Amino acid sequence: MVLALSAGFIWWRYNNVKSTNETALVNQLKALRMGVATYMEVNKHYPPDLKALVSSKFKFAGGERPYVPGDFKKDKDGNILDSFGKPFNYDPATGKVSPSEPTYKDW
Repeated sequence: MVLALSAGFIWWRYNNVKSTNETALVNQLKALRMGVATYMEVNKHYPPDLKALVSSKFKFAGGERPYVPGDFKKDKDGNILDSFGKPFNYDPATGKVSPSEPTYKDW
């Protein structure tokens, strides 16, 4: 009985964490993609990389704003990490941002 309850709790916890990470990934992708689109609109070219995107600001009548609001986790090289701890894929020629996690590569 205890073993069954323990297994059930572990399964529930795994699925709960996975669901939370997936929701965070969707929100991160939306923010980064909106930031890339805004950067393109303002600068007439895509950002060279995601590091430049998240560290840059744009000017508007009311002041300055970051292209991407919020803080993103970064690895030791400064690459932007998704909610699973993996770096995002980014193509500066097309502005496409995608997860590097194979399960979510088509998101």
